[in-house]
Amino acid sequence: MQTTFIDYSRHYYEDVAQEPLPPSRKGKFVQIWLGDTEEYIVTAPRGLAEYHANIVERFFADHDVAGEFNARRDVYHHHDDAWTVIGGGHFELDDDAHTLRLYSQSIGYGPFERSGLAHRLSASPSPGLADHHITVE
Repeated sequence: MQTTFIDYSRHYYEDVAQEPLPPSRKGKFVQIWLGDTEEYIVTAPRGLAEYHANIVERFFADHDVAGEFNARRDVYHHHDDAWTVIGGGHFELDDDAHTLRLYSQSIGYGPFERSGLAHRLSASPSPGLADHHITVE
């Protein structure tokens, strides 16, 4: 499975908050699979994602997949069976220390699949993770 890391932090800090991207950030993440061949780990700082659903909605909008929020707006349901939201959790990313920590679980989507994730992310060609030590708890 090819793993792609997507970080919405730059969009939040530079476009929304109009601040420079800090080297150390925290927030939420979701794990999304396209069939059994592609995996996406998608992070967003707390200011951009009150709920994991905010990340899911943005990701699927970026991939032209329709969907809608539930009544409480804390879960986003997409309309393409090829995609699966596996789960989510929290992240801490420090570019100066070259570390990424993934932990906890999402209330709306449940736990993420931890098995082999650190290895897959380390092997990912995604920009933003070069030389990072990845910890999955």
